[in-house]
Amino acid sequence: MPDRRLQLGATLRDSLAKAGQLGRGAAGGVNALLFPPRCAMCDAELDAACPARLCAACQFRLVPAAAPRCPRCALSLRQAPVTEDGCPQCVAERFHFSRTWAIGDYAGELREAVLRMKHAQEEPLSAALAELVWERLGDGLRAWQADLVAPVPMHWLRCWWRGTNSASILAEVLARRLRVAVRTRHVVRRRFTRPQSGLSPAERLANVRGAFRLRRPAGLEGQAVFLVDDIMTTAATTNEIARLLVRAGARAVGVVVVARTDDR
Repeated sequence: MPDRRLQLGATLRDSLAKAGQLGRGAAGGVNALLFPPRCAMCDAELDAACPARLCAACQFRLVPAAAPRCPRCALSLRQAPVTEDGCPQCVAERFHFSRTWAIGDYAGELREAVLRMKHAQEEPLSAALAELVWERLGDGLRAWQADLVAPVPMHWLRCWWRGTNSASILAEVLARRLRVAVRTRHVVRRRFTRPQSGLSPAERLANVRGAFRLRRPAGLEGQAVFLVDDIMTTAATTNEIARLLVRAGARAVGVVVVARTDDR
């Protein structure tokens, strides 16, 4: 008799679980019917299967063409010669990261999108752009074989003021796609710094020097780390964090950004 009761109990649990799955599937279908997905950039209605949550027109306007980029600093090459040591713009720079990926230049609609990402109500756009990064660069990112992903940290006061940190959203999406750990608190900003925009290259370096610390340096030994941010300008911020990661034992640091500025 006890075995019979156990069997009946297991059957009942399985039936309830299947009913719950069917109910959730039905609810999802109703939600999709009543609230169809919309483009995070222009709010146009989307096909439910659209992976990036951006319509085709917005994707084209954001990244009109896959221009060749320097593998070291991600600047568009514009027919300039490039070697393993970088392009003419970065070959003399001492970077603590080895590779940079970006989907486009910080201009036009992509610049507008990056600026919108800095507002709390635009978190869906941050997630959509992270999916676009994956769609355009996923093969190369996967081949690099990162062990963990870390966002460029924001000072707690600025994060509180904005209500969001787009770099953390980007990092979480990419880590999920790569199936690796994300460490949103691995690196912290130890002091409030001025915004890098508007500063000269020398001022940018001074502004971020000593501005970061590793909260959990243990466990970085031999790890390949993706450092994620929304935009790269002079690389002063990412280079300072990469320096700390390498000093803590990381075997390689790669940088992934949505947009790359080009002051040429």
